[in-house]
Amino acid sequence: MVIVLCLPLMAASFHANASPVALLCAAALAMATEFPLVRTVRFALIGAFGAACVAFGPFFSFLPLLAYLLTSERTWAVRSLWLVAWVAGAVMRLAGDVAEATFVGLVGLTCTVAALLAVRTFRLKQTRLAFHRTRDGMRESMLDLLKQNESLARSEEQATSGDANDAGVEHGENAVPADAKACLRFADLTERENSIVELVAEGLDNREIAARLYLSEGTVRNAVSAILQKKGLKNRTQIAVMFYRDAPRPTA
Repeated sequence: MVIVLCLPLMAASFHANASPVALLCAAALAMATEFPLVRTVRFALIGAFGAACVAFGPFFSFLPLLAYLLTSERTWAVRSLWLVAWVAGAVMRLAGDVAEATFVGLVGLTCTVAALLAVRTFRLKQTRLAFHRTRDGMRESMLDLLKQNESLARSEEQATSGDANDAGVEHGENAVPADAKACLRFADLTERENSIVELVAEGLDNREIAARLYLSEGTVRNAVSAILQKKGLKNRTQIAVMFYRDAPRPTA
C-alpha cells in the first residue's frame, strides 16, 4: 500500500527513466521485510535503501517506504531516522536545482502520511496481540474450572463406588490404572499443555489444535515447544507415543 503512495511521486520525478529500477528495489524490500528476518539483516536492508534514497534521485521518490518501515520499529530514535534521510535528500536536491522544491515538499508530505499509517498499523497489531493474550488467559481459566469440576465429579464417583474398590482389593488389583500413569507422566504440565498433548496424540496439527482450543497458532506452537523441552522429547511423534504408552488394551 505504501508503494502505491510512491507511484505519483515516481511519475512526477525528474528521473522517470530510472524510476522502474527504484520501483523494483522498493518492491523487493517491502517483500523481504514481511518475513521474520534477523534484526541486523533487516536494519542492513533498510539502511542500504535509505542511503540509496538520499544519494540517488530515482530512489528519493520511494522515501515514504523508508518512513513506513522505520516508524514501524519500537524505538523512537529509529523511528525518526526517516526525517534525517529526508532532510539530507532535500539539501542535496535543492542545492542542485531549486525547481525541485515542490517535489521535495510532496515527498515530505507523503512520508508523513506513511509514518502515520505505520503508527496506526502498529497500534492495531498491539491491540490484536493483547486480545489474543486475553483470550488465551480466559481459555486457561476455563480449563482450570473444568479440571476442578472433573475432580469434584471424580471424588463423588469414588465415594459411591466402595463396593467396586473392595472387590479390587480382594482380587489383589494393586496396579496403577493406565490413565493414572498418563496423569503422572504429564503431571508437570499445565492444564493447557495437557489439552494440547491429547490433541497432538490424536494427530492434529497446530492450526487444528488452535481452532479446537480457541487459541492462536503461535500460542500452540510455543506450548508444543515447551512440552518437548519439559519431557525431553524431540518431536510430536514422541509426545503421542508417551501419551499412549500405557493405554489400556482390549482383552479377549
